[in-house]
This record gives sequence, C-alpha cells and structure tokens, in this order.
Amino acid sequence: MLNDPETLVTTGAETFSTSQDPAEELFRIQAGVPFHRALEQLPILLGRVRHRVREGAIEGDQ
Repeated sequence: MLNDPETLVTTGAETFSTSQDPAEELFRIQAGVPFHRALEQLPILLGRVRHRVREGAIEGDQ
C-alpha cells in the first residue's frame, strides 16, 4: 500500500524557526523519521513551547 502509515517517513523539507542574526535554522524535523514517531513527539514540543511562553509572560509582568 502506497500510503501505509507504517512506512511513511518525514521528508525533512521544512524548517519552522530561524534566527535573524546570524541566520540559522533552529528547528527542523529530520528526513527519514517514521511519521508516527514524529506525531508522538509533537505534543511534547508544543507543551514545551506553551510552558516557555507562559514563563515569558510571567517574567514580563514583574
């Protein structure tokens, strides 16, 4: 089956955060990661982002 979830892997074609000075690619899903594994890690990444945003908001109130 062409779209079998067990055989799909990431392409590594997208960088989703870059810095400006110096220009660097900060985050990228590596090519060849099994799709189900990448999806398992997504909630962990989003949870860390949410935590850091809240920390930043609290520090900004002081």
